[in-house]
Amino acid sequence: MKKIIPVAALLLAALGCEPIVSTPAPQPPKVQEPTPAPATPAPAAETPLVMHPSLPAVDAALNGYLPVADPLEGTVDMVGSDSMDPLVQLWAESFRSIYPKLQFQIISRGSATAPRALLAGTTLVGHMSRPMNDEELKAFEAKYGYAPTRVVVAADALAVYVNANNPIKQLTLQQVDAIFSSTRKAGYPKDIAVWGGLGLTGEWASRAIQPYGRNENSGTRAFFKEHTLKKGEYKDIVKALPDQFATVEAVAMDGAGIAYGPVQHSVRMVKAVPLVDFGGGEPMLPTVENILGARYPLNRFLYIYVNKAPGKALPLPVQEFLTYILSREGQSSVANFGAIPLPAGVAAQSLERLTAR
Repeated sequence: MKKIIPVAALLLAALGCEPIVSTPAPQPPKVQEPTPAPATPAPAAETPLVMHPSLPAVDAALNGYLPVADPLEGTVDMVGSDSMDPLVQLWAESFRSIYPKLQFQIISRGSATAPRALLAGTTLVGHMSRPMNDEELKAFEAKYGYAPTRVVVAADALAVYVNANNPIKQLTLQQVDAIFSSTRKAGYPKDIAVWGGLGLTGEWASRAIQPYGRNENSGTRAFFKEHTLKKGEYKDIVKALPDQFATVEAVAMDGAGIAYGPVQHSVRMVKAVPLVDFGGGEPMLPTVENILGARYPLNRFLYIYVNKAPGKALPLPVQEFLTYILSREGQSSVANFGAIPLPAGVAAQSLERLTAR
């Protein structure tokens, strides 16, 4: 029987599938390293992160999408994560090539906007780069009497970015917390405010660190706060920007800057810093191999939440679009986006949940 890779096992856990015990909010980074072969050494810190030359393979066992006989018409509304927006747009564009009369209205202003739109009934579909929190779930269930259907659509990771001219070689997550957080719940003994506090010398020794992040709507901000800041508080000096591209581009313009963001959003003149997990170990870059092997410490999942009443079918355009996302074609878009496509078994179980009556 084919061995399940670590990311696949985590995806099954996120779906609540047996034999892995599900949890309300999966914790993706913590997985044992696979044993068959030693990991390839991480490239030097000076090498900018480039995901696309080694795109993750799409599982050949995924079902291809089979169009329905009747042309789909109407509008599919989606609200949610701006860091997922390029992926959602890829899905929508490809799907409309099959059904040109179908329209999409996609509003991507942060993951926190998805639960609000689902609760208000202005959409049936919300895309999120983090799981819904307990408060959001309780509000939904109080209104509708059932939970939203959560669908894992890809695995992903966050990078910590600095300017390409910055000589920093690596960072521990405790150090990252001490840079971004005022509370330092990760346990670093002192605040880090200048690059000299990380061992840089010369002109860098007294150079003030300028951290950049996201606004309150961002699922990326929430994930980073939970998994790197240990739910601590951001420093007042962290500049919160409204979208992910602006956040990473700020570091390209600011030589003393540091930011966090999805691996797909790397731009010229920035580089991802190799990270050491809280438990120690080798510094890791967010390469496809390290994400798939669950060696990189800031792995995460991407989700779609659906307002599907038990025993009732979704509107056909929504059902078919979600079926497409979970197909070989839809997961090819995930790979082109730079995230990790789903294993066929996970996609099949997700589809089963969406079609259950």
